[in-house]
Amino acid sequence: PCTHLIIYLLFLETSSIANKVMGVLSSKVITFYDWPPEEGSKNFDSQIVNVMVNGQKFQSVECILSGNALQFRVMVDKYFKVLFDDIISISIITTKVNSGICGDAAELYLLVFPLANRKRVSLSLNVTFHDANVAEHWRKVIKKFIEAPLAPHFPIATLRMRRKILVIVNPFSGQKKALKMWKDETEPIFIAAQLDYEVVLTERVGHATEIARNVCLNDYDGIAIVSGDGLVLEVIEGFLMRADRIRALKMPIAHIPGGTSNGLAAAVCFQCNEPFAPRGVFCLEAALMVARPRYLPLRICHVQTERDGDKAMFLSATWGLVADIDIGSERFRWAGMVRLHIEAFIRIAQLPTVAHYKARISYLPVSDKQLKRATRLRHISDRKKFGKNHFKYDEVENIDEKFAIGDAAEEINEALLDTDLIKNNRMPSLSESLSEDDWVTVEGEFVYACAVNISHLGSDLPYLPSSRLDDPILYLTLLDWKTVESRLQVARMMITIDGSHHLAYPCLQIIPVRACRIEPLEGCGGYIAIDGEPITPGTAFQVVPSKYCATVIGRNERVI
Repeated sequence: PCTHLIIYLLFLETSSIANKVMGVLSSKVITFYDWPPEEGSKNFDSQIVNVMVNGQKFQSVECILSGNALQFRVMVDKYFKVLFDDIISISIITTKVNSGICGDAAELYLLVFPLANRKRVSLSLNVTFHDANVAEHWRKVIKKFIEAPLAPHFPIATLRMRRKILVIVNPFSGQKKALKMWKDETEPIFIAAQLDYEVVLTERVGHATEIARNVCLNDYDGIAIVSGDGLVLEVIEGFLMRADRIRALKMPIAHIPGGTSNGLAAAVCFQCNEPFAPRGVFCLEAALMVARPRYLPLRICHVQTERDGDKAMFLSATWGLVADIDIGSERFRWAGMVRLHIEAFIRIAQLPTVAHYKARISYLPVSDKQLKRATRLRHISDRKKFGKNHFKYDEVENIDEKFAIGDAAEEINEALLDTDLIKNNRMPSLSESLSEDDWVTVEGEFVYACAVNISHLGSDLPYLPSSRLDDPILYLTLLDWKTVESRLQVARMMITIDGSHHLAYPCLQIIPVRACRIEPLEGCGGYIAIDGEPITPGTAFQVVPSKYCATVIGRNERVI
C-alpha cells in the first residue's frame, strides 16, 4: 500500500508571510517540529492543486503516513503532524478546477480536534487533488485508520453501515442545563462525525432504567447519557434487569457530563490521559470519544442495605462527613458544582460537634504492597509511577452469537444474586455474622468512611487516582477521630481533595479490600450515599464487587 505522498503546494508570496502563518497556527492549533521525523516510510508521489489548514496555505510539503499520524513537511526544515486519533471525519468532494487543469479534481476534507494548550480545538484540513481516483485512494487509506471498532454487544461478524447512538438527556440535570449542553456542545460533534442518533428526554426518576430494560440492542451502537452519574446508574440497573443482561452490559455507554458532579466522565478522561476542565464544561471531550470510541470495562458493585434493598454501584458508597456534604449540598443545587464547597465549609466549620459517628467496620483485606503504595499517588503524578500497564485495558470482547440468556429480574438483588467476587460468589447477608478468620473488624468514632470504585468522586474530586475502572477490589478509606490531630487538620485535608493532597495525610487510612461492611452504632445517624443517591441515614450496608462489568466509551490513551 502507498505510505508516502509528495505534495506540491501553491507558494506563499514571501517567506515572512509563511513565518507569520506558522506562528499563528503553532500558538492556536498545531505545533511545528524539526524535519525529518524519526519515522521512515516508502514513497509515493502525486501532484495536487493545494493543501489548506484552517484556510492557510503552505509552501512545498512532504507528507508521510506514519504508524499513528499524517506528518506534513512545511518549508525546508519544519513539519507538523495530525494524529489519526484526532480525526473524527473524512469526506471527499469531486469538483471542477480552473487554472488550466483538465477533468475532475477532488477535495479531501478532514475534520480534526487536536490538543492545543490542553484543550481540544477544531482544525480543518483540505487537500485538493488533480485526480479524483487518487483522492479516493487516500480517503480509503485514512478511513481504515479512523474507523470505529464494532460495538461489543454485536457479534464479531455483524456489518454496520452507519453508527447510531441513543441519546438520553435529563433536562433537569446540571442546573437544568443538560439539554443546552447537548444542543450546543455535543450534537454538533455527532453531526460532524456523521453519526445517526435518536434523542429521548427523561421525564421522571427511573425513566432511564425503563428505557434500558426495553431498548432493542440491535438498533444502536451505544447510549450517550447527558446528565450526572445518577442517570448512568439508572441505565446500568436497567441492563442488569434484562434477561439478556450479559449482552446488554456490553452495549457501550458514554457519559456526557451534564450533571453537577460527573465523576464517571472525569474518571474516564483520567484513565485515557485526556485533559478536561474539572470545574468547567467538558462535553466536547466526551462527545469526541463517541466519535472515536475505545470500549472500556466498568466494574459493577453489589450493595446490600439494611432498609433500602439491594443496589448496583459503580462509583462510591459513602457514610459520614463526605455523604453529609454530598447530600446536604442539595439545598444549594442552584449554585452548581460550587454547592459542594459551600456545604463543606459549613460542615467543617462545625467540627468537632458534627461528624462524630460510632460504627463497626469490617473488611476483607487485600495483601498487595505495590497496590497499597500506589494509593498515595496524586492525579498529577508521573503515570509510570502507577505501575507498568496500569492504564492499559484488555479489549472488551464482542458477544458470542450463542450467549446464554437468563431470567429477567424485577429487582436488583435478583440480577446480582450469586455474582459477588468473593468465596462461593456470595457475600454473607447483613443479618449473618462474618468469619473472624478472614475478616478484620474495627470499632470507633469516625469522621467518615468511603468505599471507592473509581478514581473520581466528582469531576473536580480526584479522590483515589490509582483506582482503575475495572478493579475487582474496592478501596475502603477511613478517617478515624483517634488519628485526627485537630479540626483544622480535617478542614485542610477536605479542602485539598481537588488537588489529591488529601492522600498525603497519614490520618486517612486507605485499605484495598475485597468487600466491606459498615454498621453505624447507637443510633449515631449520618447520611449514606450510594453513587451520590441517599439511602436511610444511620443504617447498615455492605459493598462487594460483582462479576459484572458494564461497558463505557473512552478513547485511546494519549501518550506524551
